Amino acid sequence: MRFFFMSQLLMYLILASPSAYPFRGCLVLFWLWFSIQHLPFAIFGALWQAYSLGARLAWHPFILDSHLRCDPHFWFVCTSDKANIFVEFLQRTTFGQMADSVRSKTFERCQSWHPVWGNLAYSLIMGGKPDDLLKSLYKNLGFMHVLVVSGSQFSLLAIWLKFICRLPATLLYAAGIIDWRKFRPLLFMAEFMSVLGLLIYLLACGASPPCQRAFLQQSSIFIRTWFLAPRPSRAIQSQTPQIFGLQALLFAESWFSLSNFLSWGAVLSLRLFQKSRQLIAQLKTSLSIQLLSLAVFSRISLSALLFDFFVSPLWDLLLAVCLVSILIPEVHVRYLIAAGLDFFHGRLWALDAWQIEVFGSSALLLRPAVAWWGRITAGLIFAGLVLPTRAVHRFEKR
Repeated sequence: MRFFFMSQLLMYLILASPSAYPFRGCLVLFWLWFSIQHLPFAIFGALWQAYSLGARLAWHPFILDSHLRCDPHFWFVCTSDKANIFVEFLQRTTFGQMADSVRSKTFERCQSWHPVWGNLAYSLIMGGKPDDLLKSLYKNLGFMHVLVVSGSQFSLLAIWLKFICRLPATLLYAAGIIDWRKFRPLLFMAEFMSVLGLLIYLLACGASPPCQRAFLQQSSIFIRTWFLAPRPSRAIQSQTPQIFGLQALLFAESWFSLSNFLSWGAVLSLRLFQKSRQLIAQLKTSLSIQLLSLAVFSRISLSALLFDFFVSPLWDLLLAVCLVSILIPEVHVRYLIAAGLDFFHGRLWALDAWQIEVFGSSALLLRPAVAWWGRITAGLIFAGLVLPTRAVHRFEKR
């Protein structure tokens, strides 16, 4: 797997590099030297990456031609316009039809609820496009990630879906109606159905890179629970490299995208500080995420550190209420939700206006002359935060 992944990485750099052809030729020569150690896996990894990105043979020696959309600040962060082969296949099956039905029905019920907050609810659930004014507000507050289906939201929905699927079997077993021999097969079927439900939801929300990672993580938990030997709970984190490589294998065309980079960076920050529930550790997590924003976008929100820390739990509650009100329209709580959102966003608009009045801007921006050094500094500070914690976790495992 290591040789396969390294070949994928080298082939991607060859295709994405904006440098002259001699530089790409050096990468090809390095790949040839590298492939000697394990030629079949190296060739398969390079060919699979080239195919996933839609590359074609060109007239230049050792060079493939591809059409990639690369980030203007980071040439190596690119995505391809080519659709994923696995997602295309699933879209033509019953799962794809069910995903289209779920997406259309959710859109209809959100639109029938409220013209503005319905779009917000649809963005939370399916990753749609909310009102432009709301997007501007959340961008100023450094809270844009709540307007898309992030990996954390996908995982939260996975937990809820798994609980709902397991509930009937759990109640039957707790009431003594069935014994353990019948309970275990029912539990397996319940968790298997929850994984299939997550697959349908993955297709419905567009299979974005953060959702890909979260789906693979939930699937690996199901496989380890039912098909592999029991392991200590601390070994769960060791599955991260496998998920990392599996995502590169299945979703090669979007694995090097900016959204995937930010998603894995946020996961790294959360996992490194999740063992400590102290306030300082939670603030370090928010700081790490904001440093990623500073390194990538050259901006950091003035209120994001505290806003992200205190409001994120409320957004999980809002997601649950929106789901209940949309799935069960007979529960008349939608007007109360709309009134609460009106009041809450009124305070957010006031906060944004106060930031602009006091500081002259809603976010700190790096000037173009120091943007490059600012990104490097942000990256070094991020490394200084996470590396010591990672070393402590490794020491604890020993």
